[in-house]
Amino acid sequence: MEKAQSTPMQTPPQVEWNLPEGIEKFSEKHLYHAYRTGFSEGEEQDVKLFEKQIQDNSRKAALDTLAVTTALEQLGITPISAHLKILSRYAMKVLITVSNEDFVKESFIDSYNRVNETQDKSRTDLYSIIFTFINRSAEFDIDLVRLDGYVSSYRPLEKN
Repeated sequence: MEKAQSTPMQTPPQVEWNLPEGIEKFSEKHLYHAYRTGFSEGEEQDVKLFEKQIQDNSRKAALDTLAVTTALEQLGITPISAHLKILSRYAMKVLITVSNEDFVKESFIDSYNRVNETQDKSRTDLYSIIFTFINRSAEFDIDLVRLDGYVSSYRPLEKN
C-alpha cells in the first residue's frame, strides 16, 4: 500500500473579475445595462431587498431609540412616546415626546450630546437616524403625528 504524499498548501486563485487595463470599477454603462435588463427579471428580488432593508433599519432604529430613551432616563427625563418615520430605506427619523417640565430642564440640554453620539455611532453607508424632540402638551394629537409620516410608535413607551 502506497503512502499518500503530502503536498504543500496551494493558495486559492484570486476570485474577482478581470476588468480591462486602467479600469478600476464597472462603468455607468455596465450598471445601466444591468439595471435595464434586470429591471423586469429582478423586480421580485428588488422588492424583497427593499423590504429587508426597511426591516433591518427599523430594528436598528428601535435599538437606537432604546439607547436614547435610556440616556434620557439617566438624566432624569422621562420619555412619553417615540414615533418612527421612514425617510428612505436608509434613513430613519424618530420623534420623542417629553413632558413640558422635562423639556425645560437644564439636563435636557445634556441629552443632545448623547443623542448625537448615538446618531454618529450608528451611521453606516446603509443606515442613518435622526432624533427630534417635542414637549407633549395637552394639545398633542397623535393623528397629526401620523399624518406627518410617523406611522409606527415605539412599543416599550406605548401608554397612550
